[in-house]
Amino acid sequence: MFLSNERILVIVITMLYWHMGEKINSDVLLNARAEYGKQVIKYLSEQLTLEYGRGWSQQQLRHCMHLASTFINDEIFYSMRRELSWTNIRTLFFGLFRIERYIFRKRFRNGDYSGIKV
Repeated sequence: MFLSNERILVIVITMLYWHMGEKINSDVLLNARAEYGKQVIKYLSEQLTLEYGRGWSQQQLRHCMHLASTFINDEIFYSMRRELSWTNIRTLFFGLFRIERYIFRKRFRNGDYSGIKV
């Protein structure tokens, strides 16, 4: 199966967001939260926006962090990112309740992609 250039770009961007969230969670925040975390996210957002332009808001960084903490096992995430775009992932995982996420992850692991629009 060949992927279009557009699809490859979507996959790469989604991987970037996962890696960014993983790096912030593990290396920057050292899995800590609270006030320190808020200050760090604000600073990172400002610095990334200065260096790379818009698209690195505090909310975006929190989405990246949530993605990485939801998919700790990168093998599952790597399988999923080929099927879903960042927008699909955000819609599914930031708008659903925990049980729905659990059911979705279980279905996805079993190869059931029915009902998912890419």
